Amino acid sequence: MPNLVSLSFFVGDINIPNTGQPAVGSRVTEYINKYEPECLLKLFGYPLYKVFGSEASQRMTDLLNGVEYVDYEGYTQKWKGLVHDTTQSLIAYYIFHHWLKDSHTQVVGMGTTSVNKADGSVVVLPIERLVSTWNSFSEEAHECLSFLWNQVDVYGDRLYPEMSSFQFNKSWNFSYSMNTFGL
Repeated sequence: MPNLVSLSFFVGDINIPNTGQPAVGSRVTEYINKYEPECLLKLFGYPLYKVFGSEASQRMTDLLNGVEYVDYEGYTQKWKGLVHDTTQSLIAYYIFHHWLKDSHTQVVGMGTTSVNKADGSVVVLPIERLVSTWNSFSEEAHECLSFLWNQVDVYGDRLYPEMSSFQFNKSWNFSYSMNTFGL
């Protein structure tokens, strides 16, 4: 399955500078290739992940691009889609979270350490940015899970039966919001 996000998604709140430089662009592309499938697999579970990558249908198009739908209680809801506004995606928030976490530390002979700046600048812990980015991912992931669980056809049957109640709970807990205390 081709990637849904690209270097163009890492702007604004999740800006990664200098992605036009080959070394930076290559590193971010490696993160996209690693963390996009991981994100989708953890969010969807294997059965839906497999179908999403192979099925060309309206329900998969709606999952990707967003759609208005009527939930179980009869209320109209709006799912933004996995990719929306051409540069926004819950997947990009997930990837950026991992990029930021990994960019702040490096492995040395005795373990891991914070990246030090030789120019005398101050190293700032990225915890608030990590939490903010994760919570943006969490909010959109929970909207996605609500869409997957609540969208029904005219007969009242769920359109995404691959999302079991077990997988829904597992995905909800995986994408739970966090605070600066790790709680």
